[in-house]
Formats: sequence, structure tokens, C-alpha cells
Amino acid sequence: MKKHWMIPGLCLLLLASCSSRNEGDWKKDVNSRLPDYQEVNYTKYCPSTAGEISASKDGKKIPFAFLKPEDSYALPSGKYDEATNSFDNGKSYLFLLPIRISKENFLSKDDNDAGSGYGVFLEQFCYSYDYVTKLQFRTNKDGGFEFYTKGTSKMCMINNYYCTDGPDDASVSVYGRYDFTATYDSDGFLVKESCQSVDYQSRSDYVDVSCTYSYL
Repeated sequence: MKKHWMIPGLCLLLLASCSSRNEGDWKKDVNSRLPDYQEVNYTKYCPSTAGEISASKDGKKIPFAFLKPEDSYALPSGKYDEATNSFDNGKSYLFLLPIRISKENFLSKDDNDAGSGYGVFLEQFCYSYDYVTKLQFRTNKDGGFEFYTKGTSKMCMINNYYCTDGPDDASVSVYGRYDFTATYDSDGFLVKESCQSVDYQSRSDYVDVSCTYSYL
């Protein structure tokens, strides 16, 4: 079974932007702008990957590739599961983000963020070595919305990605500064997740990966 592989050489200076806000008020405000939970005719979702990690070792480029996803995956319910004390939000192909998000599952049922959509975004987009970069939210003209961070300094784990001539792993960890974005449509379904190294176009080593989603 494929597990995990780390790139020690892709390392950047730890920098982060500070932002002062009342996190509790921010969460409530964002939650008020999310769509209500609704039943849909979708039963499956289909991921499609793009991009690459460019990294070298001993002067040679390290060969990477995405694991090929299944043709489709069962759509999560998006509801709270009393048995597991968590939300059935699903997990995206690259960063394990919620496949669907709404007022129903963005915040936890108590003060513990674990298991909520908000908690997952903190884990994947913010926390690692960087505890000052804040999760951001914005709405789009088409009615959709995005969660994002800019210049997060952290160890980024990219799932379903591996070194073709390295250990038998199914994820790669890379340390650096990244812009993360998760785009959702107006109904709260994940449209695209992406990660880019900051100023990656001026560097030989960089991360520029994404995954888009369609629904059936």
C-alpha cells in the first residue's frame, strides 16, 4: 500500500502575515453567508488533477505523478453523523477538504472545531508551523465562494501524488510558502482545490497543483 514521502530539499524562509480579528465573530459571519443544506440529485463526483511539483535532487529532476482517480466517487451526505460525532463532508482528492459545505457542517456542534468544515480548512490551509496566517473567505460574482490563504508557511501534504522512482508512497510533503484556494459553487459543492508556491515562476523548485470536480 502506498503511504507517504517527504521532500526535504524544498524549503523556504518562514514568513507569515499577521491579522487581528475576533475568530468567533468571523466564523459566525462566514457561516451566515454559506448556502443552506439542500437535497440534490447528484449521487457521484469526479475529480480531475492537473499541475506538478518541480523539485531536484543531486542536480536531477525528481519524477512525480498523480495517482489516477477512480471514474467517480459516492457523494457524501454533508450531514452530522451521531455515531462518529462528525460531519459526512467527504474528502477531496488532494487536500482532504470538504466535498460539500453549508451552514449545516461548517461549524461544529460544540466549541471543538475538530470534524467541522472550518476545522478541516484550518488543518490543511493554515496549521503546521504557521499559526498567524488566517483563513480567508470571499464570494464570487457567480454566487459561489472561496476559502483561501496567502503565503502560508507550512509543511504541505499533497495526497494521491508520488515519486515514480522513489518509495512506494501515496502522498508527498513539501515545506514552503503557499497560496491555497478552495472554490465552491453556489450550492456548496467543491469546484476546484489548488496550491501554488509563492513566486513559483521565478524558482526551479515549486508546487503548482490543482484538482477540479464535476458531479453526476
